[in-house]
Amino acid sequence: MPYQSKSKLQGISVVEVLIALAVLAIVLSFASTTFSNAALKKELQMAAEGVDFTLRNARSLARETGSSVLTHFNMGTDKSEHSITYSLPNRLNSANTGPEHGDFILPADIRMYTSQSDLRFDGRGLLDSPVEIELVSTQDATIKEILFFE
Repeated sequence: MPYQSKSKLQGISVVEVLIALAVLAIVLSFASTTFSNAALKKELQMAAEGVDFTLRNARSLARETGSSVLTHFNMGTDKSEHSITYSLPNRLNSANTGPEHGDFILPADIRMYTSQSDLRFDGRGLLDSPVEIELVSTQDATIKEILFFE
């Protein structure tokens, strides 16, 4: 007599499908949060590189011209744009652009905080006093970067 199995093949139940979907939803929610934070951190890192590049350009301009260069931090309000502008002293308020003038506007969801609103690089490219600049994401205040420039 041939062997016969007493068990019947059964499909998966609706409850098992729902449990699998719930587990998948939980895993995806963690992944999306992690991905979102990674994107915010990358944007903040790029903004920090832009701030650093702008201040280095201001320092280079001071060294190249042998003149002092004024740097202004526009920290505005939470709704306005935050930016950095630098220029030779006689051009800070002019509309000229070019090698004697530069600016960097931070992305709209990043805020800049510093205790100084202006910096002055002397003709040798040295600062009057060191500055600490804090960049903070408006979407998640725990995502921040601190730059120290001297």
